[in-house]
Amino acid sequence: MAKTNILLKTKEQRSIEDVAAFLRQLADRVEQKEIALQRSEEEIRLDVPERLTFQVKAKEKVKKRSTKHQLKLTLKWKDGDSPENLVQVA
Repeated sequence: MAKTNILLKTKEQRSIEDVAAFLRQLADRVEQKEIALQRSEEEIRLDVPERLTFQVKAKEKVKKRSTKHQLKLTLKWKDGDSPENLVQVA
């Protein structure tokens, strides 16, 4: 069975300006093919390949008094992924 290691997990209340700035910085780092995340003294670095899986999921949960919205963006890749590893018609 595969072992999952949580490298970093956070849940924070931020202003819309802070969230937008974070997403812009993250997009720049993805384009540079290296994501670095830091919290206090803790820092992780992830090398990003040329191709990755990008998933967007939007949902809402309607209750009597309010509606809760969620937007989830997921980037996935495996070590060693490259364009050569893509399935092709032979």
